[in-house]
Amino acid sequence: MAGDVLQITELKREELMAQQFDLALQFYAIAGDDDLSRQQHREITQKMAVNAVDLALPAIVESVNAGDLQTVALVAPLRGALALVTPETKTYLREQLDKLGYHHVGIELWAQGIKRHPEENRAEVYFEYGYDGKDNSATHAVIMDWGIATGLTTVVSAKALKEVGVDYGRMTVIGMALAEKGRALIEANCVDGD
Repeated sequence: MAGDVLQITELKREELMAQQFDLALQFYAIAGDDDLSRQQHREITQKMAVNAVDLALPAIVESVNAGDLQTVALVAPLRGALALVTPETKTYLREQLDKLGYHHVGIELWAQGIKRHPEENRAEVYFEYGYDGKDNSATHAVIMDWGIATGLTTVVSAKALKEVGVDYGRMTVIGMALAEKGRALIEANCVDGD
């Protein structure tokens, strides 16, 4: 059953990416800064988060199978990611894992406060929640963020997770927007020695 669902997900990948692009355009087309516009932004962002789970699912399942993992962590680098890593996103991931027969895999919500210093081309983690001080060797982490322009926040996030036992091979990065500069920095910095 898992293979069938993942195959369908892979076939839908291009369609999901096109939907993400359309949703991003809709997000930025909303005018105003009031309760209605915030609600509209929230609804679009949640749709994008659900699509992101579908896009990440093949990597999650592959990682769970390869490493006999017990946990999937949705990681929110604080700011825009808080709109993505929500109870609704967690519920949707739980439903998808259950459909695939991964009832034993737990889901955790992790958060990181990351301060960027773009003028110095660096960032630092100033807050960690959910993963520090525990064994994370059986966890696949999904770093979700709204946009990845330079990749600086994502690289610092991933390095902090690696320091607490989540190897890069057990991480998936999902950005609702990804610039080439950000992709290049992630690919250059988030590679395990093997």
